[in-house]
Amino acid sequence: MLFFVLRLMTVSNGWKGGYMVSVKHKSAFKKIISAAVCLAMLPGISGVAPSVFAETQNAANSASSSSEEGINDSQMSIVSRDSIYSAYYNKYKDTVRPDREIVIEAQSHTRVETGGTAVITDEASYNGIDNVVLWENDGGTIEWEFEVAETGIYNLEMYYHPIAGNTTTIEIELAIDGKAPFDQANYLTLDRYWKNEHEIQADSKDNQSRPPQVEYDTWLTYPIKDKDGIYNEPYFFYLEKGKHTISLTSIKMRMALKSLRFYNSDELVSYESIKPTQEELDNTPAIADGKAILVEAENASWKTSSVLYPTKEKGDYLASPANPVKERYNTLGLDTWNKSTQTATWKIIVPADGYYSINMRARQNTMRGLFSNRRLYIDGKVPFDIADNIRFNYSTDWYTQELTDTSGDTAYIYLTAGDHEISLEATPGDLGETMQRLDDIVYELNYYYRRILMITGPTPNAYQDYNVHKKIDNFDQKMQELIDKLYSEKAYIEQYTTTGSEAGALEAMAVIIERMKDKPRRIPQMLESL
Repeated sequence: MLFFVLRLMTVSNGWKGGYMVSVKHKSAFKKIISAAVCLAMLPGISGVAPSVFAETQNAANSASSSSEEGINDSQMSIVSRDSIYSAYYNKYKDTVRPDREIVIEAQSHTRVETGGTAVITDEASYNGIDNVVLWENDGGTIEWEFEVAETGIYNLEMYYHPIAGNTTTIEIELAIDGKAPFDQANYLTLDRYWKNEHEIQADSKDNQSRPPQVEYDTWLTYPIKDKDGIYNEPYFFYLEKGKHTISLTSIKMRMALKSLRFYNSDELVSYESIKPTQEELDNTPAIADGKAILVEAENASWKTSSVLYPTKEKGDYLASPANPVKERYNTLGLDTWNKSTQTATWKIIVPADGYYSINMRARQNTMRGLFSNRRLYIDGKVPFDIADNIRFNYSTDWYTQELTDTSGDTAYIYLTAGDHEISLEATPGDLGETMQRLDDIVYELNYYYRRILMITGPTPNAYQDYNVHKKIDNFDQKMQELIDKLYSEKAYIEQYTTTGSEAGALEAMAVIIERMKDKPRRIPQMLESL
């Protein structure tokens, strides 16, 4: 979870020769580590479907608790991990990324099926874009043929326009050559853009009210992404040279589609390679009267989620606007900016060509000892490597977070005079790698929990010896491996954190498993604690 509150953006000449873009926000990074471990006991996590849990429960109800036979993998109905994205990622991650793109025009479809209430039509234009496919209501499938000139892995993006309706998301299934390349492709969520319906207004008693969120009417480009907060980059797809098909099937669908594009992004430029000289900084004209250009965060131009609405902060006298008594909406996010890929965008007007630095007024006081991450975009692109992963550390106080280079010096972004857009996107950041490994640990915990349940049944007798450790092959070895992994991940996380972090939840889980290993006859009594 990536809780976050943004409060203020300012552009000023806070340093000689440059301007300062200051983003004021509060980041409340939820207890993702403890949540991940707790989820080990829930059905459906990490590619294990709820139906699987039901099958295991039924089998446990009918199993003979006095059986002396061991339980092996062939007796368990468990979804394979081979089909999830992590396995796909590990298999193809080192494959070449061709410097090519494959554009598929929506109207070049070779197959259209209009199941359910779907209405799929080719339209001459929609909201300023020509030759589009209009996809209204749920159901239906569209398929296209395309050709790959070079084998490799490619990202995939869609250029589309959401059509206003009674849903907050667009949900699709994606198949390549007739099947989903990995499980997550069976359920992909596309963004809709949202904005405040009107400016924040005050009532007759001078208390402000929060404006409703309405859809932002625009065409948008969306790279197919991981919204579970495990991977920092969009999904990739392995394509061999030759002819292929790609199809989209509607789950919830109301949109106009212009095109799909397979591509590979250029590697982010190193800030050190474009770092401005002092002369270039000095040549940046000062803003008139030395005043800052202020952009209130609650007035974001658009957001990718309808829950990113204006929020309130009374605890800081520097909040803008501020009032110790009256209601004032002066932040964005709070407990709602809590999911990976959620993005907010603000428009600014830059008075002159030059170099500008970015500062952020921040407080992340939820995830003790850990941090939250945001990716910075300027006009839809990450300007350089250090903007790809901006970390907001834990603190109970507000602080100024400056965008700096690897030496701790102020980092500058070159902006031309005129209109620009600044965006911040929630990402897992440095914790992404450990979350990938924790996802596997969660699966293993879930797996062995079900194996124990197969032996004890859903309501074990506290006075019966089930010999769980004897009926599960290599029980001691497997439990020790889980213990070692949990301690390893705790150590990995704490290299980024201060003492007393929420990573202690991993140690707590390891202690429970150690007790199970050392006192296996008490496992039935420990199930509830687990």
